[in-house]
Amino acid sequence: MATLAPKLPLALDSSTQYEMIKDYPKLAAQNLKMLILTIPGERIMDVDFGVGIPKYLFENNDNVVRAKIKARLYEQVNTYLPYIDILEVNFYSSLEDPTVSEHYLGMRVIYNIIPVGIVSSLSISMNGSDITTSSEIVSYS
Repeated sequence: MATLAPKLPLALDSSTQYEMIKDYPKLAAQNLKMLILTIPGERIMDVDFGVGIPKYLFENNDNVVRAKIKARLYEQVNTYLPYIDILEVNFYSSLEDPTVSEHYLGMRVIYNIIPVGIVSSLSISMNGSDITTSSEIVSYS
């Protein structure tokens, strides 16, 4: 099986020196995650790259900010990841569930990986300065 890219963050692997991504759904998930988490100006040689979700951590959690995040996400995916089609973006916070901490914001992006016809989801949880991600395949076309 061919290797497509190193898995980030870099981790050692005995057979290839670094862990490698060997399938397209995992590569697409990693690329989308990096696009969402990168703050514009953070990537060398491309100051426009990134949604910059961490910079929204201290913004008001309201529909205006959520609309800005969604608009930036669609714009960035169209520019940098044209092989991904965003199907749905959902937010989860104290606005939806008052029992959730006011410092928590969850975001789930459901997307289609066009060349392979696989629908996947990427979940991002932000609680203060702690950001975690997870991805899963939703369905095959």
